[in-house]
Amino acid sequence: MSVTQVAAPACPRETRNRRPVARRLRRIALLAGAVGITSAMLAACSGATDGSSSAGEGAVGAAGTAAGGSAAADAHQPYETVGTVGTQPGKLIIKPASGSTSISPTWSTTDACPVGYQSSAQLYGTVFGSANLFQWISGTLNPGNSPIPVGQQLEFKSTVAQVQQATKTPNGQTDKWVVKCAALNSGLGNREYAQSVLVHISADGKSYTTSS
Repeated sequence: MSVTQVAAPACPRETRNRRPVARRLRRIALLAGAVGITSAMLAACSGATDGSSSAGEGAVGAAGTAAGGSAAADAHQPYETVGTVGTQPGKLIIKPASGSTSISPTWSTTDACPVGYQSSAQLYGTVFGSANLFQWISGTLNPGNSPIPVGQQLEFKSTVAQVQQATKTPNGQTDKWVVKCAALNSGLGNREYAQSVLVHISADGKSYTTSS
């Protein structure tokens, strides 16, 4: 007598369990794809400016960032090319004029912004090695049609060391700080980089001095 072999049917419980597992795996794959697309969109948008600073300019890090940290250095925005930087050397005053890089000095100017650029003023540091790349290091003052009063704070009360890091200025080198004078409020419109001062960092990075 011949014997016909018949495959045993799959266990009903096993069949029921496999289908939900497969569906769950498909859902996980779809969610992973969505997360990847969202991450890519966020990364693409992260370099966009918010309108508070012009293209070509970036922001110094918060005062809570320790010297040598990464927040200030990573705050750069896309840059632009500008005209002459520091058309009024020595007209920007930093107080104290020298001291420890761990302090947050104040700033002022001895004259107003140039005519045609008097709607607002803001302090910037020049990125080391470039004449036209900047980090903004103060808030915007409206208007700029008179000398900037004594006692203006750096943004987030940042220290000289943090500004040094943001502008990528090596120890033992000199950076230029300059006032951006703008034709419109909030630093917008045509601009001229006018009052300036030179800030020299000591070889050990612990102190600074200023000069015109």
